[in-house]
Amino acid sequence: ILTFSNSDGYIIRLQYSSQDSNGYNIDNEYQDYTEIILENGASAVLMTANSKDSFNYLIWTDLESEFSFLVMGECNIEELIELANNIQFSK
Repeated sequence: ILTFSNSDGYIIRLQYSSQDSNGYNIDNEYQDYTEIILENGASAVLMTANSKDSFNYLIWTDLESEFSFLVMGECNIEELIELANNIQFSK
């Protein structure tokens, strides 16, 4: 898990694993669920916080590498999507 924060204390976390072993545990009680397509054609699950104290989540599997990714943060969903669209996997 990689954790990034800015001077205002906002946090973004990135987690990844092989598709077969992704064990993401997400409490979805305070998020609204939407399926989206990323720029690379990958299907992703966007979980938008519906409470001030909740995070936004974006989960997808990279089609080429078959790694699963989870990005979560206090930032807006557009920033999470932009981040996901710019993650590149190198061998």
